[in-house]
Amino acid sequence: MSTCASCAMAQTESEPHPINLMEINTADYQDIVGRNIQLEKLKALLTRKFKDDYEIHMIHNIYSVRAPERLSQNEIESCKRNRSNP
Repeated sequence: MSTCASCAMAQTESEPHPINLMEINTADYQDIVGRNIQLEKLKALLTRKFKDDYEIHMIHNIYSVRAPERLSQNEIESCKRNRSNP
């Protein structure tokens, strides 16, 4: 039996840890509408700025980025797809 440091509950190894969804900090994530974003450019920017210290997920055409700091609007704009000239 062990004690969970975050909630001070005694639990055995076979018991799942209770998750309090109210404690999940979504402020660490920056959501970016993926409609015109080129994923390769976004990943390259994040790698340049943060090395491997970032996470990126896509849900419902929204990129959710977790990194040490938020991207600026100019950085996000630099990741947009190039529009071809007609």
